[in-house]
Amino acid sequence: MTNSNTRRRKCIPLVPISPLVKASIQAKQAYSEATEKLSQAKQQKQHVDSLRRLAEDTKLERRRMETLEHDMESVAFATALNWDPNVLAKQVAAVNCQLFQRAILDKRWLCHLDKSRTRLDGLDDFGRYLTHNLAHQLIVGSELTPASSVVPPFVNQHHQLITHWVQVAYLLVHAYRDFSGFAAIMKALAFPEVRRLRKLWRGCPARTRDMYNDLLHLVSPSNGYQAYHTWLKNTLDLFQQSSSATLVIPWLLPHFASIRSIIKEYAAVTSAVLSAPGARKLAKVVDCLNTCQQGGLVMGTTTTETGRHVSLKPVHVEGLRSTIVPPTDLNRLVPGDLVVYHWLVSRAYLDKQQLVQESLEVKPLAKDELPLAYDEEEEEDEDFMFEQEFHIEIESTTTPQPPSASNSDEDTKDITPEKQQQLKANDPPETKATSTTTATTTTNDSSSSTQSATSTAIKKSRLSPTAPEFVPSNKTLVSSSTAAIATPTTSSEEDPEEQWHGYMYYERKGETKTTISDDDEDEIWNGYPSPSTQSEESSEEEEEWKGYTAYKMEQDWKQEINHKHHDGWQV
Repeated sequence: MTNSNTRRRKCIPLVPISPLVKASIQAKQAYSEATEKLSQAKQQKQHVDSLRRLAEDTKLERRRMETLEHDMESVAFATALNWDPNVLAKQVAAVNCQLFQRAILDKRWLCHLDKSRTRLDGLDDFGRYLTHNLAHQLIVGSELTPASSVVPPFVNQHHQLITHWVQVAYLLVHAYRDFSGFAAIMKALAFPEVRRLRKLWRGCPARTRDMYNDLLHLVSPSNGYQAYHTWLKNTLDLFQQSSSATLVIPWLLPHFASIRSIIKEYAAVTSAVLSAPGARKLAKVVDCLNTCQQGGLVMGTTTTETGRHVSLKPVHVEGLRSTIVPPTDLNRLVPGDLVVYHWLVSRAYLDKQQLVQESLEVKPLAKDELPLAYDEEEEEDEDFMFEQEFHIEIESTTTPQPPSASNSDEDTKDITPEKQQQLKANDPPETKATSTTTATTTTNDSSSSTQSATSTAIKKSRLSPTAPEFVPSNKTLVSSSTAAIATPTTSSEEDPEEQWHGYMYYERKGETKTTISDDDEDEIWNGYPSPSTQSEESSEEEEEWKGYTAYKMEQDWKQEINHKHHDGWQV
């Protein structure tokens, strides 16, 4: 099988087989067996009573087979307007509940984003199938007229299809808690191939548009699908019942996006082992999915009487005949209406390219309208694209491994000229033979130490929750080792302007500038500089102390004593 056929087969989703198809196959086999028994009994010329009984069995199996075929043919050309929005919403929830119950929510397989082993691929495929076939129905429905007697019932207004499916989406999320089917319908309504058909949206009432905008907020990817996670938490708090009840049918995209971000942030680069914070976050995601599937008290909340009353509050939608009471256990919806089940899973599936071509046939491009862009990669399975993107990110963040023994010679041939150039550029001029020998020994020691450090770093993983481990390459090892060599030898021969002589200080008057001898490398710290004043300068010039400054009275006393002493000397 070629790659194109493989890719095309991956684009086609797998949907459940209609129960009417299964019953029709069994009825045909039973009718053929009854006909064969009747023919054998006629050949053997059995009793009339046995022949009459076999003939009645044959008629019964034939009638059963014809009834099933009539039921399947009756909905072959039907539209969604044949049924009430509540009937469609209930049947979509029944199919999704049946598919979600088959899932095996194993933490190891969820950690590897494996939907095939967890059996979540069926739920995802049905959602993708529902999106594309609904978009096809809306595009074709825009061209239906009252004269289209082939398609019952008659479509008098085109906007009825939009209003009908918006009401179905509203009931799915508020009455039947099926977020997978709800997201599929909202995605189909948001397709550019559908939005460009103004005929569908022109006559929609204001209430339908407001309801659509409110529902569109729940599938917004802003803040990591915060609106969806808030709705899910509030719903689980209200509807937690017994451990055997299916409470909610989740939307897989936000949960798998959370798992992907946890693995990307908290997992080791070379393995899928998570650190302690990452393991706790992953456990919360898995517990949330288990609570949706099996109920119980996994989320750590208790059910109160107020919560039960709120959970059973009827839901009313304008245009419906009666209110809808939300069921506590979604398993009671299975299997549902078999005729609606058959119509739901037997619609045409068109890929992205076919939808674009169909939309252009219904309404050609206008002069000022941009062409509809479609990519072949969008036709592939979303899981395949998702895993490929994650695989590329893992490869880009892996640390370089040390060279093997087989390629060691080739690596040394490529690296040696670079090492020589870097050593010549970084090494100082040779002054003594001892300096060169010490440099070579230090290079060997540094290279051996770095090699041992890298080997231990590769063996031991610290599982950092913020960034992967850094293992330097060969170029960084060479540059770091040569820098370690050049630092001690060039420190004594650098320019005097580049040498650090301590903090700058102001020179005082009368002091000579002290110089540091070349032999003594230790600098003497003289303290922080202080501002110089005139009083300090004068005190430094006069080293002898001449006593305190006398006041005026003391001067008078001194003059009198000197005068008396002078008079006595004259006598």
